[in-house]
Amino acid sequence: MSSSNSGKHNIVWLDALRVAATVAVIVLHVSSQGWNAAVPGSSEWRIFNAFNACVRWGVPVFVMISGSLFLDPGKPVAAGTLWRKYIFRIFLTFCFWSAAYTLYAKWQNPSMQSIHLWNTFLQGKYHMWFLFLIVGLYAVTPLLRPVAKEKHTAAYFLALAFFAAFVFSTAADLADFYLPRSGNEDLSLIVSALRADWAKTYLFLPLGYTGYFMAGYTLRRWPPGRVLTAVILLLSAASFYVTARMAEVMTAASGEAVSFNSNFSLNVMFEALGVFVLFQKLGAGRGSGQASCKAKIAGKLSQYSFGVYLVHVLFLELLRDVFGLHAADLPAALSVPVLTAGIALASLAVSAVLNAIPGLRGHIV
Repeated sequence: MSSSNSGKHNIVWLDALRVAATVAVIVLHVSSQGWNAAVPGSSEWRIFNAFNACVRWGVPVFVMISGSLFLDPGKPVAAGTLWRKYIFRIFLTFCFWSAAYTLYAKWQNPSMQSIHLWNTFLQGKYHMWFLFLIVGLYAVTPLLRPVAKEKHTAAYFLALAFFAAFVFSTAADLADFYLPRSGNEDLSLIVSALRADWAKTYLFLPLGYTGYFMAGYTLRRWPPGRVLTAVILLLSAASFYVTARMAEVMTAASGEAVSFNSNFSLNVMFEALGVFVLFQKLGAGRGSGQASCKAKIAGKLSQYSFGVYLVHVLFLELLRDVFGLHAADLPAALSVPVLTAGIALASLAVSAVLNAIPGLRGHIV
């Protein structure tokens, strides 16, 4: 291990955080189903919206967990190993699960032509975009690891990411929504010119999810002190409210359902930072705890979480297509927790079985 505060107790809280992020993604997809079906602005829609707003941190936190592990300079991984071991595993995982979802699509629509089947397979199910993201992050890991090694270079990278990815993205989202409704054509032209100028910088590396990737390792390597922790948690708590409230305000203004929950908005960024730091602080100072019952449970559930993530959408669609059960068919306050629990348990069972089959664990789950 490096000289970071990354003893065994950190692995326990990372395991717990990975499990929590997996559940958050299931809540996200269940609540999104109801959010899209409910009448925009209705009480049911607002409940679905609240659930949705509270779990937007799921995927960013997954990325932060990966960054906290892969950017550790004390655990170097050669570029060749990254491609042969990790990226090739993602390739196998994608092929298996995309084939499974393609077969399901064919079963639902027997008349689907071959070209559409290939298109479905190559694109993957909507939640499988995360696999492509991970491939990209793994590929640039050797470039990011020297940056992460020193605190000042990591901080500089995060500062660039903060402004280039998150501040700009949030401002752009707000401009895209409000400028067309303002009637101020001069301001719209100025903003368009500024965006064109910004695009000319080609400042790509700090954009996208590399900011989350770097933040995960930086927070683990140099945990924030009490004051900064308090600031992050307060901003995170406020961001949960902002995410939900802004969707309500923008929906009322447009007359149709509108969200304010991009993974690159400042509010979602602070949600993710707050959840990560909260689990980190709760896990700190507890000793290794590796032999405890809770640690073993967290470790086992964490081991199964990847399979749960991959298969849960299949159960969500089976409930809808086969059993006719849609998230909007039940009261929102009941629908989200009940469907989430059922889908999570079913997905956990499948993942556990697949993990128990020799040759599958470490290759497709």
